[in-house]
Amino acid sequence: MLPGNERNMISRTVLFSLACLRKDVVFFNKRNVEKKYYFDVAGKEKFHDSFDVESRKIIVVSPIYRYSEQLQPGKIYIFPGALPQLELKDDFQNALEYARKHFRLPDGEEHLVEVFGYHHGLNNAPPELTGYIRGKTFIDAGAFIGDSALALSQYRPGKIISFELSGRNAGKFRETMTLNQVDPRMIELRCVGLGERFYEVSAGAEGPDASAGSGGEVCRIVPLDSFPEHDTGVIGFIKADLEGMAYEMVKGMLGTLRRDRPVLSLAIYHSPDEFYGIRELLEQHLTGYTYRIARFYPAEVKEIVLFAWPDEISPSKEWWW
Repeated sequence: MLPGNERNMISRTVLFSLACLRKDVVFFNKRNVEKKYYFDVAGKEKFHDSFDVESRKIIVVSPIYRYSEQLQPGKIYIFPGALPQLELKDDFQNALEYARKHFRLPDGEEHLVEVFGYHHGLNNAPPELTGYIRGKTFIDAGAFIGDSALALSQYRPGKIISFELSGRNAGKFRETMTLNQVDPRMIELRCVGLGERFYEVSAGAEGPDASAGSGGEVCRIVPLDSFPEHDTGVIGFIKADLEGMAYEMVKGMLGTLRRDRPVLSLAIYHSPDEFYGIRELLEQHLTGYTYRIARFYPAEVKEIVLFAWPDEISPSKEWWW
């Protein structure tokens, strides 16, 4: 007989899989547990089956949670604390400690584990993958204070283009670059957001949750496809954490993806469009990609990422985070 923990994991996996098929999964925004998003969009059958076993473990949750009377019995709910806490592996803990010693941040800012431990999925990646992106341009969408750019600079990009729509975050980004004496030709900040089309929005929240519609500051949204190759260079890696705007961003960069076939690390935990829609959209327009779901935050439901790489990369080893 299987140990209790393994039996529970198998049971939860089966229940979650069945719920996905029935569209019976409710996703709670991590900042407001009463705000529910329903995974009931047509065409999402067998979404979970298309991922490998390790990816499916990431999206496993306990079968039924009764957080309030608003919840409906018989459905599966995802909200902070529903996923088991992960143990931070030595590779990621060591990287985090290295960053705390060598990368300076503005006062009051934290060295985040998803950034300085996991490097948005590049830490512990096989050499074939890191070699594929070396010397190419990295896109840092949702740049926040420049912490991701610092972490990603360790993988020897040709340059990093960071996009941040919050002016207040952009000010701290510049402070981070000054503190670390970064060559501005190496990491370039562009104070616009990425989306499907050209338009203006109000934004202005400070911090990692800054997003379109979150404040009174008027910001421009532009498609990544609007930047010609002679401007960006060949793009090898795209990291995005856009507080719910990643689906729109992907719509506006499909031409770039077909042209350069970069490695992708896209946060998908903010909304159903991100969680279900991004991979479906990519598969409609791209061929020859491998997809995984990973969690780059050990403690709760956040930093759930769709990580993808093209078939041009043939990893010489099995790997996971």
